[in-house]
Amino acid sequence: GVDTNNPDRVAVNNNDDDADGSLDNADTEITVGDPDLQTLWPLGRFDGFCCQCPEHHPIASAATLAASSQKLALYTDSYKTNAFSGTVHAGESVHVEGLTPSTEPYAEKLIWQWTEGNETKSVTNALTVLSVRLFPDLDTDDDVDATDIAGLPSLSSEHGWLMPVSTNVLRKFRLRTDVGLSGGAYTLLLAGEAGAFKVWADNSGTNAAPLLVCGQVITNEVGGVTFLVGNDSDLYVEAASNGTATITYAYAGTGDATNIACFAELKMTAFKVDLDIDSDNNNRYNPPDENAAEEAIEMTTPGKIIIVNVDDDDSDAYPDNTDAVINGNADRDYDMSKLVMKLGPGTWDPAKYDLVLEATDCDRIRIFKENGTLLLGPEMTTPYTLQPSDMTSGRLNLFVEGVITGSVSVAVILKEAGGSTEVMRDEVLITVDEHLGREPLGFAYISQHKDTALFCINCSDGRSDGHVWDADHGAYIDTCWHCKMYCTRASVAMVNRYYSGSISQDDISYQFRDKYRNQPNNHLGHNYGLDYLEPLAWSLSLGVNAIEKIEHTTRQYDSDADWNFIADSIISYRPVVFVVDEPTSGTPHTCTVSGVKIEGDGTRWVYLSDPQTASGESVWLKFSLQPVFRLARIANSSVPSIVARQVDIAVTPAGDMDGDGLMTFDEVEGRFSGPPYNFTFDPQEWDSDNNTTNDLQDLKNFF
Repeated sequence: GVDTNNPDRVAVNNNDDDADGSLDNADTEITVGDPDLQTLWPLGRFDGFCCQCPEHHPIASAATLAASSQKLALYTDSYKTNAFSGTVHAGESVHVEGLTPSTEPYAEKLIWQWTEGNETKSVTNALTVLSVRLFPDLDTDDDVDATDIAGLPSLSSEHGWLMPVSTNVLRKFRLRTDVGLSGGAYTLLLAGEAGAFKVWADNSGTNAAPLLVCGQVITNEVGGVTFLVGNDSDLYVEAASNGTATITYAYAGTGDATNIACFAELKMTAFKVDLDIDSDNNNRYNPPDENAAEEAIEMTTPGKIIIVNVDDDDSDAYPDNTDAVINGNADRDYDMSKLVMKLGPGTWDPAKYDLVLEATDCDRIRIFKENGTLLLGPEMTTPYTLQPSDMTSGRLNLFVEGVITGSVSVAVILKEAGGSTEVMRDEVLITVDEHLGREPLGFAYISQHKDTALFCINCSDGRSDGHVWDADHGAYIDTCWHCKMYCTRASVAMVNRYYSGSISQDDISYQFRDKYRNQPNNHLGHNYGLDYLEPLAWSLSLGVNAIEKIEHTTRQYDSDADWNFIADSIISYRPVVFVVDEPTSGTPHTCTVSGVKIEGDGTRWVYLSDPQTASGESVWLKFSLQPVFRLARIANSSVPSIVARQVDIAVTPAGDMDGDGLMTFDEVEGRFSGPPYNFTFDPQEWDSDNNTTNDLQDLKNFF
């Protein structure tokens, strides 16, 4: 319309502020105060009784309307309750409505007369009637009509015209021009978030470039641009990405009409539906990061990996995946992955759109709201239609439980109301599994063995199987006493690797060489076992208090408490150090567990990585047959503090600076500098003692 703070301008009242389906200038009365009516005080705002100052003294106490214009209508209030006629008093206002546009500046005259003595006096309001409007096709029927204009007052000041993001979908809006003055400049400005909207000249799809993008302003018939074709000109807007923008249509007079201007604004918000889960599998059960990295792979196999929920948080003797409920906070917070649905900016109109949550295979998962309401699952296979009340600030936090193994995609879909036509969708892929070995979780089996070329004086140099004193032994064999006692080192290394470390088993041995103090030269623990607790904590840069454990005094079989400890760990993405008490030898043996499952007959299984197994891989074993002695895992609260240790390059051939075959670690640590060896090695000299024999051979010759 016009700036009603300028009393010489009146808007053509051709909108529908009372939303009754007819333009306001055709209404004899409206149910709301009409902001398009210009308020005038012909004799001034004050009646003169408040004080004697000249500013508050009216020019007359009363005046009569002597002349008006057919382009104007006058009322006593902004509701158009009573048409004005007759006399206005000092301090009284008159409400002026524009009916049709002026053809000349200030051509519409209101002449007010009064008598002072024998003299007739008058005052004139010289007005210009004009307006420009922006009318969107709110019901998207490709026709801007009375229904659309009536819908404008209902648009929120925060979001304006809400529409879903839909590239290549063009929505009509109309420029209505009620300006009868000659000349002038007509401009369009699109201001808002970059890339959110584009304005097109038509909906043919043949234009090489949009008429307008955010941050641009164009002027009709300037620079080869024309967007006006009469009083009503239709353009098209594309919601390219979520965000908000405002389009401004403005007129500015020139020549005699200089300083006469009017404008209209239309705020637009493009909203987007988004579904996010921890698709890159780096947050365990925690909410997704909601970043581009997750977005890029959310439908790439395997998607989010969820472990079947086979622990028993409610202690009802049934695994939780058989219950169609959330079994307490621990079940919700640690055993279920977090799925976040977002819509915004703004919200959707259920009269125009249905927002639906669905899954390709509801038998594999359950999706709950935070309050425990089941939305999808084996018991609830019908797609769930959401309501705006389901959302809080444009978000809905959901919880996904693994029920049975397999892949399933979950989608949120915006459809035309009551129909099947999709407007937009977003979906994520979920893989339900029973163990932590699938990439990118990647828990991997490691065979127990001497795994570096660090020099072990207790090994020999003449073996044909490669298990010699200065080599990586490659894999476990039963006849090597160095490898035979490395089960704890290998199990700790497996957990370390799972948490993105690369520590070697020999690293672990050397770090805890004080455990073999009765063998002062046995730095690598040849034929010497280790307890798991301190090495496990050290390998992850944690204190021993970060380790949760169960320790029995005698072996246990098929204990529910042990099972729940293991299952709860695996479901929350934590492998378990699993110490068995071997019935035949009576000695503890350290393994790891990285998976759990329950068969239909109730048989419980663990996915065991025995670093001494002949198969060299993890295997499923019946839990009831395992002689459990000790169990250990990282506390949930400590997992974020893990800094998994990396291999020291000095223990690898790549770190052998002088190329003498003796690892730099052995030379720098001075392992052979004391009695009875008394070697002095220089890690940068191939032949430290200049005897023409390399350092490694000198050491071998000594032994």
